[in-house]
Amino acid sequence: RLNSPNPVQVITSLPKPVIPKRIITKPEPSGNSIGAGDLQHVHFQTFRLPGELGAFLGELDHNKTCFALTGDSGAGKSWFSFEIARLFITGMGFSVKYFSLEEGVGKLTQEKVAAYGLGNELNLAGTGSLEDVRKAAKEYPMVVVDSFTSLDTKVTEFERLRTDFPNTLFLLIFQKTTAGNMRGGSSIKYNSSATINVIKRDGQRIAIMEKGRYGTIGWEYSITNKQVIKTDDPN
Repeated sequence: RLNSPNPVQVITSLPKPVIPKRIITKPEPSGNSIGAGDLQHVHFQTFRLPGELGAFLGELDHNKTCFALTGDSGAGKSWFSFEIARLFITGMGFSVKYFSLEEGVGKLTQEKVAAYGLGNELNLAGTGSLEDVRKAAKEYPMVVVDSFTSLDTKVTEFERLRTDFPNTLFLLIFQKTTAGNMRGGSSIKYNSSATINVIKRDGQRIAIMEKGRYGTIGWEYSITNKQVIKTDDPN
């Protein structure tokens, strides 16, 4: 065969592949989904609050925002929650519903209100259930609960609040166990928008941004001196 090759070779050409034309269709509207193309044209409104505390909290939005505030007993969690509430009242014009379930509404509450110069923009309740919190979430742009454990409800309700009321900002206080862990489990820390740990150090009450999506992880804020004292990210 090598000595007498066939001089005539028949080559059969292969048909060209047919590439289907991309057809762009307009997606059906849906309440819980969006096309990636449409997402590029959505404007998400973010905001920053004034002052040192505003810088500590970072660039915020209104999408399922929930601050989980924890810390040792006597570190100043409740006082700090009033300071944060005041910032949203003065900086954003919010009205705030505050559930003071740990200590109720009494003389100590009166001292906090006076210390921060708060008026009727802050509405206080000394008792309340999960249903009361959910009702308040429909009426107020911000709801504070001190503490979430006092609601005597399942931890899963924490995520339901964020999902059912995505435009309401929550500040929920969580006590610590004797082992020093956040009561309610690690899911609280990872599901929250930001987790702030309040400690005592060198005679100061200090808030540490342990976890967050607003660009200030690792920051520290002196509650005592009302100023940011650390801004670098340890990661």
